[in-house]
Order: sequence, then C-alpha cells, then structure tokens
Amino acid sequence: MDFRRGDVLLTGTPGGITAGASERLIGLLKEHMMDDERRLADMREEWSKGRPFMQPGDVCSCELRDLRSGRFLGGLRNTVVAA
Repeated sequence: MDFRRGDVLLTGTPGGITAGASERLIGLLKEHMMDDERRLADMREEWSKGRPFMQPGDVCSCELRDLRSGRFLGGLRNTVVAA
C-alpha cells in the first residue's frame, strides 16, 4: 500500500488477519459480554466456521519507505508463535 502526504496511518489489525464477524458472533459479543468463559467457547466455535486464524510460523510484516528517495524508514515483522 502506498501512502501519500496527508494520509492517516491507523494502526490495528489489518483486514483478513482475524476471522470475519458474522451476525451470530456479534450477537454473542452483545449477549455474553460479562460471561467470559461462555463467550470464549461460543466465539471459538463460531470462528472455526470461517476462515482460519493465523497459524504458528505465519509472518505478518510491513515496512515504510520514502517514495522519492526509496529510503527505508522502518518496518515491523512478526512471526506467529504458539500461545
């Protein structure tokens, strides 16, 4: 992704990294917000129906470069490890 002067860079989880939020999942979050154990079990079940989470060994990386000079401004590279 290219950034231009004035663009705002918001940090957070990029799209596609986490499981999609189905209507049922959103309902579970609303319904069981204070019941952590039940919410976690229901969320894991719902997430297992969608696309997979990142797995140990997967890599998520990004870097910033100045377009005019090509100079490397910084970056981040994280390897997913087992919890």
